[in-house]
Amino acid sequence: MRTPLTRIEQFDRKFPGLELAVVKALDAGEPLAEILELIEAKTGQKVAQTTLSNYKNERWLKRKQRIQALVDRGEAVIALLGEHGADDVTKAAIFEQIGQAMEQGAELNPHFLLAEQRKWAQLKLKREQLEKDKQALELKISQIEQARAREQGEIQAAIKDGEKDPQQSIQRIREIYGLGAA
Repeated sequence: MRTPLTRIEQFDRKFPGLELAVVKALDAGEPLAEILELIEAKTGQKVAQTTLSNYKNERWLKRKQRIQALVDRGEAVIALLGEHGADDVTKAAIFEQIGQAMEQGAELNPHFLLAEQRKWAQLKLKREQLEKDKQALELKISQIEQARAREQGEIQAAIKDGEKDPQQSIQRIREIYGLGAA
């Protein structure tokens, strides 16, 4: 459900730029009486002080508080990143996520963002460890295959030698496999 327009927002539709002028005046800290004079000068119509006060409380103040809360959260994220350390690329990625979330109106919790970053870093470390384990396993397989090929070569040599004397061939095969004499 859409929030009804305040009187100032309604006037802005008739007199474009009025709301922006009111916001700038409120941001500058001008008294309400001066802002009322500004409105009358731009529109030619008098506006009650309660109308301006309502706009200030319902729109301008809430918007200002929301912006301040986002700034505070951003500063908290920066402080936490400083405490826990993060490289520039990670910081840039976090700030990009924060910017996107702020544009979508999300409430940001810096501790949640850091927890997610830690999880991501842990996954990255696990992936690197798995890659190292994979390489070690491939090396071991290669060594086993080389040893097996060497043994096959020795067996083939023993068989060729065995064609001359079968007992010697059997003895050589037992030596290769470490079976000893039977």
